[in-house]
Amino acid sequence: MNGPEHAHAQRRTELDGASTPHPLSCRLARPLSIAFVIMSSHYIAYSTLEERLGEDHTLFTSLQNHASKPEISIVPPFLDPETAYAQYDILIMKSLWNYHLDGLRIAAWLTKFTEPQTSMKRPPLLLNCPEVILWNLKKGNYLLELETSGFKIPETRVFNSFSGSEGLLTYLEFSPGTEKIWGSEGAVVVKPMISASGHSTFKLAQGEVLTESQIEMIKEMEKKQGGIIMQEYLKEIMKGEWSMIYIGGSYSHSLLKVPKQRISEDSDTQEFRCQVRYGGTQDDTQDPPQVAREIGDQLICWLEKRFGEHGVAYVRIDGLLRAATKPESGQLEFVIMEVECIEPYLYWNQRGGEYGLARFVDRVIFRVDGGHEDDRN
Repeated sequence: MNGPEHAHAQRRTELDGASTPHPLSCRLARPLSIAFVIMSSHYIAYSTLEERLGEDHTLFTSLQNHASKPEISIVPPFLDPETAYAQYDILIMKSLWNYHLDGLRIAAWLTKFTEPQTSMKRPPLLLNCPEVILWNLKKGNYLLELETSGFKIPETRVFNSFSGSEGLLTYLEFSPGTEKIWGSEGAVVVKPMISASGHSTFKLAQGEVLTESQIEMIKEMEKKQGGIIMQEYLKEIMKGEWSMIYIGGSYSHSLLKVPKQRISEDSDTQEFRCQVRYGGTQDDTQDPPQVAREIGDQLICWLEKRFGEHGVAYVRIDGLLRAATKPESGQLEFVIMEVECIEPYLYWNQRGGEYGLARFVDRVIFRVDGGHEDDRN
């Protein structure tokens, strides 16, 4: 194994040290130096540390209170990897809120971490590792790779450019094979290749005319967000999307996110995005169905084979249930909608989130047992 994967594995081995379960800072004979990477625009927009870190303020506090007293900082991205981050042992990328607004620049910056470092004797360990984040940046590409590996995804098409909104409509109307992407509901979902939290995502029905705002969204997708994804609209989303959180390669907790329900047939167009900002609700009282957990576990194994055992420190797998396309495989199948490895909301405050937080601190950051049993099977 050579190149960036070797460099990441070497750094992980160095940090893990001996197999004895002592805090990492003790093995290094000094406090661990950790930095949260936050977009400068997000940092400036808010005045308090809690606002800037969002849900990760809880993680920040947990690290502060750790017995080994690590040194914790906040740093921006886009600085020189060889000089600006050399003092840190770990860079936590999970708080990179709104990265998608400057996604192409993020990609160029992270690529530098995968190149041989000439002046740094000990480059920082990125969580998640840069190879994982670069893979995860372009949603359409990684989803199609998962489909090739046998996972179920919505019917998906990926485009770098449509030469404007007219090109998109022409493709949908006249290109061969587009009947699949329209699906049984006669609608597609259009979203940026690099996106998060439902940003610039909209549903388009057959025969529908694009609005001015949608035309502007398409222009932005082409210029700044790495291209365009079109996906079959799945009506099953209205029953909810499961979010399953895995920390350090093990299942932690989950919740069901349900879009805002239409009050009456006379109300406005049905909202299909399930984020709270769009009126969605969250239910953490249920456990995911067995078929969802099975696919989630299989995907974790796939990621570990793809990026190494420690490549993915945290991930949220989003998907929904639908009637199986092949009856012999069972009544229901789990369709992967997204795999979030960059700055997913991990719901530390939901049922099971405390376990996930403790596991992140003890198993991922400090590599010790911490007394938390693996009871999530």
